Amino acid sequence: TLGNKNNQNIIGISYINNCSNPSTATPDESQPETPDLHEETKNQTKIETIDKLRHFGLSDEQIAEALDIPLEQVKQVDLEE
Repeated sequence: TLGNKNNQNIIGISYINNCSNPSTATPDESQPETPDLHEETKNQTKIETIDKLRHFGLSDEQIAEALDIPLEQVKQVDLEE
């Protein structure tokens, strides 16, 4: 039933160690470095956002103000495509 007052089934896990020796763990060489991937994703998102705002009729100046980025960065998107 709902409202069962039996609290004996509550389980708490405070720490899980998935690597027995983290100091010897080596990163997978086939995976890209996280900062590069993060930057690439950020740039792609920015380009898509600028394109979408242009589609809605915003000027480059309005987009720069809305996204709080320099106008030159907005104008750069035309050159990258």
